[in-house]
Amino acid sequence: MERSLVGGVAASATAAVAWGGMFPVAAQVMQGVDPLYMTAIRYGVAGLLFLGILAAVEGARALRPSGQAWRLFVYGSLGYAGFNFLAFTGQHRLGPSGVIVAPIVVATGPLLTALVLWAWQRVRPRAVTFVTMLAALGGVILAVTGGSLAGAAAALSNGSGTLLVLAGALCFVFYSLGGSRFPGWSPLRYAALTCLFGNITVWAIPVVGTAAHVVPAPTTAEVSAHAGGLLYLIVVAGLLGILTWNAGIARLGAANGVLFINLVPVVAMTVSAAQGEAPTAVQAAGAALTVAALVANNLLARVGCAAPRDGVSTREDALRAT
Repeated sequence: MERSLVGGVAASATAAVAWGGMFPVAAQVMQGVDPLYMTAIRYGVAGLLFLGILAAVEGARALRPSGQAWRLFVYGSLGYAGFNFLAFTGQHRLGPSGVIVAPIVVATGPLLTALVLWAWQRVRPRAVTFVTMLAALGGVILAVTGGSLAGAAAALSNGSGTLLVLAGALCFVFYSLGGSRFPGWSPLRYAALTCLFGNITVWAIPVVGTAAHVVPAPTTAEVSAHAGGLLYLIVVAGLLGILTWNAGIARLGAANGVLFINLVPVVAMTVSAAQGEAPTAVQAAGAALTVAALVANNLLARVGCAAPRDGVSTREDALRAT
């Protein structure tokens, strides 16, 4: 039991660190590679690696879509194209502050899930969730504006960046909830096959954009110049992050495992500070408020919780728990 606990903590922490470092690394890569092509390269390679791992772990039969090709395409497009295109484009538009703001906004995904479940399945959030939502929103506003009127004006003038990141987080919520539509499938199979079918959209959008002279295609020299960052996004934030996240959830349980998602903005800010983009005291306070609200919602939601309702999967419980 103790070994399983230690392994689960190590796996979950590894995923959080990998994803926290993703935003500062992506900021560097996007200096030379458009966010759309960065995503296409990332998941073009990661998708093949995912399929290889799936075949090795579950056998060639697991590679079959089993009549679910359309759903795999829809959820894969939301999770891989929707989240990455919107979140990283938003981060890019926010400029240097995007490295700090984007992971804080993305970390509110579990609270967004509560709203989605309310609208989708009529699962009304508990009162404590509404309170923590407001607190988390306050933290995001502090991080975005820096606590000043000038910062608020700048945020309003460039509000599209924050809204794009929020829309990306919402896409990932729907992608995560989509796992319940595939009963009997392992998280690995869902991740690998949605990545395979999602790559249709991941590649189609930038290619069409380039043909329309809207999206600049990177040169070989530009890709080579950012090969290290792309390798991190593919292997560390992609493969390692997803696999260790699933392993942590399996060992710790959903309610405990998802607490580690709150480390993502903390790691992102730490890495940014090391790169010379340290957050202001107000931005750090905003991040702390958001993380505290998410953790409080997770812990308070356990008090008096009933058994999971039928039709609500572990993935949904995991996202809703924070």
